[in-house]
Amino acid sequence: MTVNYQFYPKNNRLPDFLKCVVEVFKEMTMIISPTNRKYKSDVILGECKDGLLKLGYRVEGNHNTDGKYIEVPVLFGRNNALEKSFLADAFNEELKSVIEVEAGREVLNNKFLIYFKHV
Repeated sequence: MTVNYQFYPKNNRLPDFLKCVVEVFKEMTMIISPTNRKYKSDVILGECKDGLLKLGYRVEGNHNTDGKYIEVPVLFGRNNALEKSFLADAFNEELKSVIEVEAGREVLNNKFLIYFKHV
């Protein structure tokens, strides 16, 4: 099975530190059946969780000390108050790297796609 990914911003190539993340997802493809076309994002992310944690990412799920979701700040207002944020599947604050996994019906052929964003 091929690992499909997209890095943003699209005017830059994938940074070297994200190549390790791609390898985590490639290893996961050996675990999940290539004949299964009804993937769910949480299953894909769950299989990659340990590898991503080793790379310094916080990963969405019940194991997070601050709750299930990872809130990534985007804009701050007066007195440093958070004005805008989004929820991510995985986030490495030091590298300013966000990972979003889409799977199943959201992706052509019901496979999965990984989005990387450098914030």
